[in-house]
Amino acid sequence: SSNLENQVSRTNELEEKRRIRLEQQRKRNQTNRVKKKLEKQIHENIDIEQENTGMQFSIRPSWPEPILRDLKETRLQQFLEQMSMSVLAEATHAVCNVRTPAKDLKKIPVSKIPNIHLLKVSEKLNDLIINMQSPSLQHSRRDAEISINNNNIKITEHAKSPSTFDSPSFYCENNVILYKSGLFQQNKVDMCILCQKCHGALYKESIPKFSAANNMWLGDIPAELQELTIPEEKLISLYRHNSCIIKLLSPFYSTTTAQTALKGNCITFLQNVPNIVNCLPLTLEAM
Repeated sequence: SSNLENQVSRTNELEEKRRIRLEQQRKRNQTNRVKKKLEKQIHENIDIEQENTGMQFSIRPSWPEPILRDLKETRLQQFLEQMSMSVLAEATHAVCNVRTPAKDLKKIPVSKIPNIHLLKVSEKLNDLIINMQSPSLQHSRRDAEISINNNNIKITEHAKSPSTFDSPSFYCENNVILYKSGLFQQNKVDMCILCQKCHGALYKESIPKFSAANNMWLGDIPAELQELTIPEEKLISLYRHNSCIIKLLSPFYSTTTAQTALKGNCITFLQNVPNIVNCLPLTLEAM
């Protein structure tokens, strides 16, 4: 009986172990099935997301977006308008001798200059200006009648007057200096060109900042510095542009014979103007 009990006990143990092993196997299989199901679901979600992303990329325009032809033509037309001769036209003002775009100036009769007495230079500066002029100009100081035609002023002299004289670049009468480049004639009326700042100052009964009456007097350009070539101007200039726009114009005014394009490069270097002035002109040995 003892042997039988031992045998039954071992059988039960084996059955229990087998049951436990089967239960563990069942759980592992169930876990694997759940894991595979989750992995499959994840892959499906990834595929769907990639498909949606691809559709978005196909719908979304490329970056940067290509410029529309209409926009190009509009910008080109605006550029041509801003580079037209009428927009780029410049004029020199009669009071301050500053050159600015013509669109920013005022044209008024000389007789209508507000508070013109504020433009009178001091006696000291007036004497200095007279002494700087050539003897022929000093002797030409007379009461004069202004005659302006095509920006050229002609003086009809009557009698000597110490407060009236003429120079190549300016005209002075009663100690009031007006620059000739800012004077012209329109319908037989003597006109002058004023900038907004000078006109505003005179209107407010103030002396214009850059007028000769405010001792802002530089005098005529020396003969040595007149009619310089472009390279000569660049040598003595304090500032140089690093790019420029060149307008091409056919001498025959025909688009069929005109040059259509011009391309080049520009190289700039720092320049020491005082050293250049000290070394020029070069000696024959240095050249």
